[in-house]
Amino acid sequence: TAVVNGEVVVAGAFTTACSPSPTGFAPCPTGTAANYIMAFNVDTGAIDPDFTPQLTDGPVFALAAGSGDTVYAGGAFTAVNGTDTGGIAALTVDPGQSDDGQLVPGFNGITTSGRVNALAYSGNALYVGGAFTRIDGKKYPHIARLNATTGAVDTTFKFTLGDPIEGALMV
Repeated sequence: TAVVNGEVVVAGAFTTACSPSPTGFAPCPTGTAANYIMAFNVDTGAIDPDFTPQLTDGPVFALAAGSGDTVYAGGAFTAVNGTDTGGIAALTVDPGQSDDGQLVPGFNGITTSGRVNALAYSGNALYVGGAFTRIDGKKYPHIARLNATTGAVDTTFKFTLGDPIEGALMV
């Protein structure tokens, strides 16, 4: 979950979402398609009908709010809106605008050999953790730092983790 530009972005292994009833908690009258990720207005709870990125092959496991009305998503997905992203994507959160839910221009998805479980944004760095061994064809087992603007791997980041115990590592 991340709060960006007056909206709460939520992600996971789901395919529908429902805005709350105006009178409070109630059964969902009508579900809205939500392909592993959706956004709703922080004040009203209304689902943003324009934030509809289409993810291919898997859910989102991590979100991180970025700068400039951006949210980073990481997971097991392979593409967003038909563009190969390899489990890492930067999306625009811009309610009512044509770029809402679209890939951020200039941020190039990095192909991973596994899935992204964790993201953290700091300054111009995007830290990526998960069950992967390679990013952008280079060996980065389980953790890497990317340029938050371009998505390029920061080769000066030399932090490494040992091999995880199966089922025990959740970075």
